[in-house]
Amino acid sequence: MGLNCPSGDCTKISKYLVNKADPADLENPQVADDKPLIGLVSAFHSASDTALQAEVGKFVDWDNLLGVYATELVAGDMDGLLGAGTNLHLQDPSSGLLHVVRGGADAAFATAIDPSKPSNQAVSQCSARVDAAYARIWAHPALRKALLAKVRALLCGAFAKDAIADYFAKYRSAMEAESAGDPKLAAGLTGAAATFTQITEFVYARHTALAPLLESCQ
Repeated sequence: MGLNCPSGDCTKISKYLVNKADPADLENPQVADDKPLIGLVSAFHSASDTALQAEVGKFVDWDNLLGVYATELVAGDMDGLLGAGTNLHLQDPSSGLLHVVRGGADAAFATAIDPSKPSNQAVSQCSARVDAAYARIWAHPALRKALLAKVRALLCGAFAKDAIADYFAKYRSAMEAESAGDPKLAAGLTGAAATFTQITEFVYARHTALAPLLESCQ
């Protein structure tokens, strides 16, 4: 979860685990705000397979977490949870469960991520990084099934081939109307069209690559 990099730009919770800090430190007021994070990462590292879902679920919104992972898999974004462990925030809403909020999606639609071993695809921030959280999810039959269900929902919904084509057709039509009579905007439309094509081809390729893991949309 961006918390498992053995070197480089690690967060303080990573250092807590790497340095094997005394769990008694949890009672230290100076780390009181870190309790949910420490609990979350500790659960991913130490909970048994049978208890994993329940133990991790004490600290994080599973539906949200699996949704973020699924979106990154479909969108090929290795600059978030799956890859660099950056461009994200953890919120602690009224539910009391940590909630992942992604940002900085400029690296999306760039990497054909293998869902069975995403961390094998090197990232500059920490080439040795292994996402232990994702690895445990993938190895857990029920959680992997839930993750793939979210991947399927995306590919059959917002990222469906017809939906992508329709979205870009409408967007391009709106841009053409806006750029009429404006040479600069018209030139920008040419570049946008190339981007639309690149994203469309990428998403279509994700359909092909991920189809063997999913039930049909029909």
